[in-house]
Amino acid sequence: MTFERPILVLGSSGQLGHAFREEFGETKNVIFLTSADLNLAKTDEIEVCLNLINPRLIINCAAYTAVDKAESEPELVIKINGKAPGELARWCKTHQAAMIHFSTDYVFDGRLDRPYLEEDPTGPLGVYGQSKLMGEQLIRQHLQEHLIFRISWVFSSVGNNFVKTMLRLGAERESLKIVSDQIGSPTYALDVAQLVLRIGGVGGLNIANSEFPFGTYHLHNQGETSWFDFAQNIFSIAKELGVGIKVNEVSPTSTAEFAAPAPRPLNSRMNMGLLQKAFGVEMPKWQDSLKSCIVELQKK
Repeated sequence: MTFERPILVLGSSGQLGHAFREEFGETKNVIFLTSADLNLAKTDEIEVCLNLINPRLIINCAAYTAVDKAESEPELVIKINGKAPGELARWCKTHQAAMIHFSTDYVFDGRLDRPYLEEDPTGPLGVYGQSKLMGEQLIRQHLQEHLIFRISWVFSSVGNNFVKTMLRLGAERESLKIVSDQIGSPTYALDVAQLVLRIGGVGGLNIANSEFPFGTYHLHNQGETSWFDFAQNIFSIAKELGVGIKVNEVSPTSTAEFAAPAPRPLNSRMNMGLLQKAFGVEMPKWQDSLKSCIVELQKK
């Protein structure tokens, strides 16, 4: 008796992985692994694990995302974000499997005065962006049947993210300074999972089509903002929903004044025209998804 090969979701305890777990629900033949189950820094263990599971589709949500800490441990970051995706893609090529992978706006240097297109030159400023770009390049080198989604400013009701940090600080402090000269688009993890599964079709059947438009796409919620305005919206919605917010003064500051260890792109805006043209899909507005996220947080 033969059984259908499963779908494998890596990094299932993170923001994206948790969202996919929610969206798949009780769907059979989907396997979820956390970083404790498969440590992508140990690249020699990847092939062994994949041979045991033999997936037909890998959804790689696993990543090293501590942007500032990445500057002090580049070798580890390169293993997880760069070399490991290449090994996953290499295995997929050998075993006739497809791969969905998530990259970042940090592959760009942020110096353009318009939203980035997929084909625009890359130029990551720090270790995190460099590692994610390496992952992209190795996937393309080894596997044609891939989808790479570049996402930005991810938030959700789980894990560490800007929304949860602002709600915590907003409840503790009366005044805050927030960077105002970085512009981008927030991305709600649950919206990502829903759209990606809609693109892939039930059980990934669309991806099995030989005419499927594989490639690299930009993906985030509609609209753009600064971290400063994002924070203002978080506090406004939280107060509207009756969340206890103490902060009454939010002041703008610059990236230079904030002086984080890792450099950030000032322009993280990405054009989603290619995604909309290829699949006929649209993401919700980030303000609507932000409200949904805060409502979800209040249930926890």
